[in-house]
Amino acid sequence: MIILIPSHNEIKTLKKIIIFLKKKKFNFIIIDDFSNDGTENYLKKFKFNYIRNTKKLGYTGSLIKGFNFLKNKKYGYILTLDADGEHPVKYIKTFLKNITKNNHDLVIGKRLKKNRISETIVGYIFKKLFKISDPLSGFKIYKQKSLNKILNKVENNYFLVDVIPKFKKMKFKISEFPIKTNKIKKRKSKIGNIITSNLKILFTLKGII
Repeated sequence: MIILIPSHNEIKTLKKIIIFLKKKKFNFIIIDDFSNDGTENYLKKFKFNYIRNTKKLGYTGSLIKGFNFLKNKKYGYILTLDADGEHPVKYIKTFLKNITKNNHDLVIGKRLKKNRISETIVGYIFKKLFKISDPLSGFKIYKQKSLNKILNKVENNYFLVDVIPKFKKMKFKISEFPIKTNKIKKRKSKIGNIITSNLKILFTLKGII
């Protein structure tokens, strides 16, 4: 397994995550999304595995770039984790155990509380259509072989929710398990103000229509 972490100007929380991952001896790679807060200097200084975007690609674009970089490397599983500290790293082993034991293709960390009303709406629709209630959770683990089969069809506009209908069409197995996320003080949206971010999230529904 390898852990893929996109990060844009999140050096403080990223450092804490990396310390944990190094202590537990997890493989990981950081996608530095053109940060200007010293992220690259830190990653380079300690010789951590990272890719530096030459321009800001955004959250989804950074993950897709990471997936493609890892495409021909045999890690077996790819776990995605946000750099802002919302996702408790204590769940990593549980994710890996869950997906391997059940031989699933994708396991999603279902948040007990979502950050926006639009996420609740999208989750409700996905629950009706695909029996998945938190498609927008960034805490996921993929079977690499399965992800590679649909990777060239994944678009940059839908926060990777379009992976779910594509997996379902391929008869791949998807499951969720509940996670309690960390509360982030003074959260700054990565995708705009309250109106813009909610509209962008609702736009993801176009990916399943």
